[in-house]
Amino acid sequence: AFSLLTTNRGIAPATAGTWVSLYYAALTGARFVNGFIVDRLGNRFMIRTGLIVALAGAGLFAIQFFFPGSTDYTAFAGLILMGAGFGPIYPCMTHETARRFRADTAQKVMGYQTGAANLGGAGFPALVGFIAGKTSLEILPFTIGLFVAGTLVMTIFLDRFTAKGRV
Repeated sequence: AFSLLTTNRGIAPATAGTWVSLYYAALTGARFVNGFIVDRLGNRFMIRTGLIVALAGAGLFAIQFFFPGSTDYTAFAGLILMGAGFGPIYPCMTHETARRFRADTAQKVMGYQTGAANLGGAGFPALVGFIAGKTSLEILPFTIGLFVAGTLVMTIFLDRFTAKGRV
């Protein structure tokens, strides 16, 4: 995000750095708040809501691609929404695993979740960097949106698949 904001969109490095820091603050704050409300609203609700908020954030972050004259604050709002949306997703997904799967299966699934999270954390920036090197950094919000939308679809499918109990 920092590279996109400074290189492609001409935002001052200090401003872009502040905005990216506030993305992480939003992610952290959302995880903190999530801890207080998840018992009332449920993991599945928090996951779905987080994905929808993150998708809206990716959309706002992409607006300047379509409307170059739009304000820089749409990108800022997009970053904040993505951070806030991403906050509850991983903790709620891992916490919900024990409710979705039998005990013997849940441990394996949690291992896969952790592995996939680490692989994604290492692989996603490399993939986006490779594609951006061939095209433009402007692909960032679109790849984020694509992955978030895919996760939302898979989560809805998983919710339906496990609606009647543990598998």
